[in-house]
Amino acid sequence: MIIIVSPSKTQTFTNRQPADVRQPELIDRAEQLIAILKSFSPEDLATLMKTSERLTAQTIDSITGFQTPHTTDNSSAALTVFQGAAYTAVDTDSYNKNDYLFADRHVRILSGLYGILRPTDLIQPYRLEMGTRLETDRGASLYDFWGETITDILNRELEQSKERFLVNCASKEYANVIRPKKIAADLITVSFKQRKNDRLKTIAVHAKRARGRFVDYVIRNRLTNMKKLQSFNEDGYCFSTALSSDTELVFQKSLD
Repeated sequence: MIIIVSPSKTQTFTNRQPADVRQPELIDRAEQLIAILKSFSPEDLATLMKTSERLTAQTIDSITGFQTPHTTDNSSAALTVFQGAAYTAVDTDSYNKNDYLFADRHVRILSGLYGILRPTDLIQPYRLEMGTRLETDRGASLYDFWGETITDILNRELEQSKERFLVNCASKEYANVIRPKKIAADLITVSFKQRKNDRLKTIAVHAKRARGRFVDYVIRNRLTNMKKLQSFNEDGYCFSTALSSDTELVFQKSLD
């Protein structure tokens, strides 16, 4: 079983790191993207990424400061870096070695720059969303650049799993880099819905937080079985048999 999640634009680099860290598998491909981004003027980069002057300056700093190999002096483990709404619920400060070992086997973070990351892969500051229309020799977007590479890696890792299914906890923007028809396992999407004023819908900020809580719950409880995933009940959520299907696990909560 492998869970795929999105990264976040908000990033923080600290000294609290797992004992064992490593290079991202696709670091060479990341270097190719950095080389392309270095060719952009500040104005063109701002247009490409739709960023303000301040964010563009930060992005340029991260591009020009990109170093390989990644080390603990210039990088941090991916799972400790991302700080968006989903990651506030992933309590890495309390994780021990066994938590990280489990996460490394079962959690993958999709990334516009790095392609796919294990939780203990070292990364550096970056801003490159998967939906960016960055032209490379492979096509007009990052979806073209990554092609089937990420799907192939997931298939290779799923072959080594006792429970062979892929759990999609990523946003649509990031999940679209996966080729569903070429995944050699069941693909299950996890959805979180909120009921307010007797209406059931998906509210983005609540859904993001719920994804993080779900991933943290899976890591802490060492869950690899489909049935056990349905036991998630944190932050008021409960599994909905009526709304779920063979390809989607739906959890709902009331906001009233």
